[in-house]
Parts: sequence; structure tokens; C-alpha cells
Amino acid sequence: MSPDIIFKIILNIIGVIAIFYGIAYITLSSFNVMKIDRKVMRFMGSMLIGVSISIFIIAYTLL
Repeated sequence: MSPDIIFKIILNIIGVIAIFYGIAYITLSSFNVMKIDRKVMRFMGSMLIGVSISIFIIAYTLL
């Protein structure tokens, strides 16, 4: 396999994990399960979703 394909696979795995945690943080913020402020949890979830979208853009456009 070429290094580009391996790098795309690694970026996709990181992106999927980040978007999963982002959605989980946003979902948990609505139930207030953890003792963290809701605004902080939504901010962290939104940032993780933004990071994962940028990882997908990098993986599919630049490589």
C-alpha cells in the first residue's frame, strides 16, 4: 500500500472517533450526566465535530 492510502485511513479513523466523541458530548450535555457545565460540554462537542470535519476535508481534498 502506498503511504497516501495509509495516511487517509489513519485520518478517517481519527475523524470518526472525534465525531463520535463530539456527538456524545453534545448528547450528554442535554442530560447533564457529568458534573461539567453544559456550555463547556457543548463547546467541546462542537470543537470535536469541527476538528473531525476538517480532518475529512484534509483527507479527501489534499491527498
